[in-house]
Amino acid sequence: MGRWIRVLALALFACTVLSVPARAEYRHVIIPNLSVTGEYTDNVNLTDDDTDSDWILVVTPSLAYEVSGRRNGLRLGYAPGVAVYAKNEDDNTLRHSLNFNAWHSLTKNTHLTFYDSFLRTEDPNTDEVERREARFRSQVPAQEGETPPPVLTPEELGLQPDTTLREGREPYYTNTAAGRITHTFGRGHSLYLGYLHSLTEHESRFEEDSRRHNPTVGLTYNINPHLSLSAAGGYTRGTFDADSRYIDDPTEDFDRWNGSLRLTRAFSPRFSGYADYTQILLDSEGDGDDYVVYHASVGGTYQLSPQSSVTVGVGYFFQDNQDDDDEKGLTLTLNYNSADQWKAGRLVGSVSVQSGFREAFFGTENLGFSTFYGTSLNLRYAMTKKISWSSYLTYRRDEYLNEDPERKDNAYLAGIGVQYQISRRFSLSLSFSHRTIDSNLDEEDSHENRVGVDFSMNLSPELRPISF
Repeated sequence: MGRWIRVLALALFACTVLSVPARAEYRHVIIPNLSVTGEYTDNVNLTDDDTDSDWILVVTPSLAYEVSGRRNGLRLGYAPGVAVYAKNEDDNTLRHSLNFNAWHSLTKNTHLTFYDSFLRTEDPNTDEVERREARFRSQVPAQEGETPPPVLTPEELGLQPDTTLREGREPYYTNTAAGRITHTFGRGHSLYLGYLHSLTEHESRFEEDSRRHNPTVGLTYNINPHLSLSAAGGYTRGTFDADSRYIDDPTEDFDRWNGSLRLTRAFSPRFSGYADYTQILLDSEGDGDDYVVYHASVGGTYQLSPQSSVTVGVGYFFQDNQDDDDEKGLTLTLNYNSADQWKAGRLVGSVSVQSGFREAFFGTENLGFSTFYGTSLNLRYAMTKKISWSSYLTYRRDEYLNEDPERKDNAYLAGIGVQYQISRRFSLSLSFSHRTIDSNLDEEDSHENRVGVDFSMNLSPELRPISF
């Protein structure tokens, strides 16, 4: 607990330093809010059998603050929460969510950016946790016509949501901190150096704790107006801590090196083709898995709009395992990225299709190399000026190729909600969500239905962000 207090103190200190010169060139924005949520779950511990239901009351005040100037700025959000269980009183706990971004322009072409995200919760459904986190990160709005601040995002840092399975309601916390310096030299040329540190710690003795140290470097270079080259590399030191009395096969500490190279050719203003190559080397201590992954692919990207694109590609990977059978196969890429949602009257939606391979470390379960594919659909419909409904549907398949026996999980997620803006200050929402994990290993199956009621109150005076 002391670590998150130090992180919060550091963020508040930086916030104070930046806010001291409260001159006209600095813009300050504060958004206070209060949320009261009542939630019912029919599988509170996300177990395969012996399921138990419960009612959970969560009270969450939150505060988002941003101060920005011409060359630097800071964005800070903090949301403590109190979770009270109707049946399982031993699960009552305090939740904490802290998000921090800071940026500073050393020169016109050199920029420093910092990122930190801290979470403490007992909620085992990481999909719901990530959805709440994403909503909270975007609390400070940009003014119309204003250039968004140069904040680091989880996607830009290469962070992926934890798709492994967590059971029980023991509290755990995660923290990810990163810094990056970026320098541009000439049109289309840039170089960055970065460092990322993350940790995951559990109060449960049946889960592994982990830490990651990850320096990175990346280069983008335009060879000519139609041909560009990008390269990236990094080193990761992963360490793990497990109680051998409760975990039979703990993850070994490892060193990991990775590098990638991509050549992109623009054939028209909208269409470009690419060829890339990625190599990963993982060296474990002790009896852990050692392997080298080689992956090459070709494909193309079509720009549908300034913020929407479709990428189609095909590749081949080969995993050379030192002690086990090698793995190999095709990788098919079909990614639809839409930052600007499509609209049809009052209906707004977005679609995402993704596939590829990843390494499942530093989460709930450390399952190593895996391939995945999946799709998601999000819809929102404005029924009236005050009433709207939203829904999402997601499917994902993960195949953990280095597990013995090999593990294959199918995840099905669906949800629907109705939001009612009672007044300018108060809003009410009702939601239902379903989550099923169907695995080839029966003990990894789980399912859950949730019903929630959320009452939110805008605490800003005059019902708008406090600016000064």
